[in-house]
Amino acid sequence: MALYSNEAYTGFYILVRLYFTVPMCILGIIGNTLSFTILHKMQKINTTIFLLRTLAITDILYLIAELILYPYTTIYWYTDWICDQEWAHYPMYAYPIVFATAEGLQMITTLIVVVITVERYIGICHSLRAHVCSMRNIKVWVAVCIGLGVVYSIPRAFEVVMLETPKTADAIERFLIDPLNLNRSGGIPSNCTSTNSSNITNGYYVAPEFKLYLNSSYFIVYSVLGMVFRYGGPVILVCYMNARIIAAMYKVKQYGSVPATTFPEDDRRKSMCAVQCMNNTFIKFTKMCVVVAVVFVLCMIPTSFSNIATIIRKSYKDLQSTPKWLPYYNIVIKFMLVVNSSVNFIIYCCVKPGFRMQASKLFCPAEKVKKSKEHSELIVSRDNTLRTVNVTTNYDYKGHYV
Repeated sequence: MALYSNEAYTGFYILVRLYFTVPMCILGIIGNTLSFTILHKMQKINTTIFLLRTLAITDILYLIAELILYPYTTIYWYTDWICDQEWAHYPMYAYPIVFATAEGLQMITTLIVVVITVERYIGICHSLRAHVCSMRNIKVWVAVCIGLGVVYSIPRAFEVVMLETPKTADAIERFLIDPLNLNRSGGIPSNCTSTNSSNITNGYYVAPEFKLYLNSSYFIVYSVLGMVFRYGGPVILVCYMNARIIAAMYKVKQYGSVPATTFPEDDRRKSMCAVQCMNNTFIKFTKMCVVVAVVFVLCMIPTSFSNIATIIRKSYKDLQSTPKWLPYYNIVIKFMLVVNSSVNFIIYCCVKPGFRMQASKLFCPAEKVKKSKEHSELIVSRDNTLRTVNVTTNYDYKGHYV
């Protein structure tokens, strides 16, 4: 019995793919739907709200694709629940399309997070150039992200060829554990046939063969592009910009009651403009976006390492044997991508009290009492002094500020 066909790996795969991923996808779809609903009800629509709406939509679509892809394939490949059903083989023909769709949507989600970070970065650190982040420009950036995701996903649909392979331990390891063919010299094994034939029986799996990855040029070019636009590039950019955002917010908070003349002469105008923009709502939206970006980085870093390791293993023949821990690691990082797209609603509720209040109103519409909330804002007084003042904000039962 091959190592990865034993009960330990099969049990771990089923545990993560079925009992963790499926509930997380369902909760993520519900949470992102609530997020979009609450953001849609906000009276004042700005670029940040538009981007958060877009992120919610892309997350929903990605989670739906994951919900279609992995539960069925897990049941089909790793259990005997439907092995006696003749129809069980035919949904696997859709695997290449659903796989490519999920990959493209995940890339769009990544790029949207980058755009959110760039928009916050310009608003905080380069506030005099905030006109760059106009609604028109933001929509163009989002369209570019969608276009890149579509272009990225098209070749992925042609990477996969579905083959028939006997239900043996060796076949499971060859096709399900090592899908990138790193342990094979290439070509279709003699015990497998094309899905164009009609001899599918209960003794066969319909399993994926990633044939394009046998082409070294394609593998290197596509992997490098993936690192630049989907993995390493976005992670580095988001880390850098959020570090600058956090530093700028700390600086403004530090000078909250200090005369503006204490700012460096060259940065005085920019600092004063930034303080004028950083009211309470702006700061909370920024904190919310920063937390979203931090969760994104934590979930994407392991995936980036896995991509780098795959490139190294493919480039050096001596390293092409599959380490025992790697299949388990790949299962975990796939689940982390699902978590990244599922927890934004929780982040919004934890970081922004106004969002949490509006969420509660969705479930308690009978409370129509007008309430008020006091908060502090930074202002610039006539004597060029930064002061903190208390401001009372009234809002109605729907959470709209009045």
